[in-house]
Amino acid sequence: MNSLKGVSTLTVHHLDAAGKADLFRRVRGRLRTGGRFILADVVVGDPRNAVTPVCPRHDKPSLVADQLGWLQEAEFRPTVRRQDEDLAIVTADT
Repeated sequence: MNSLKGVSTLTVHHLDAAGKADLFRRVRGRLRTGGRFILADVVVGDPRNAVTPVCPRHDKPSLVADQLGWLQEAEFRPTVRRQDEDLAIVTADT
């Protein structure tokens, strides 16, 4: 990735926990210092307020807290920019 930013929208929730952690490590390895990864995806929220249909066979959303942990383990500095029900936007700086 030659640019300073990486963006993912509504795709990461298809990976299991190990896959998400691995993806975040690989993205971090490609971004230069000062880069930013932007993650906008389906997350686990209160099931009573879920607005995004998910299929357990294909969709594996995670808690925002878990994703923040995996991003930190990958040496990102993540910040939740917005969370509405079961959708979240997180920026992760290098």
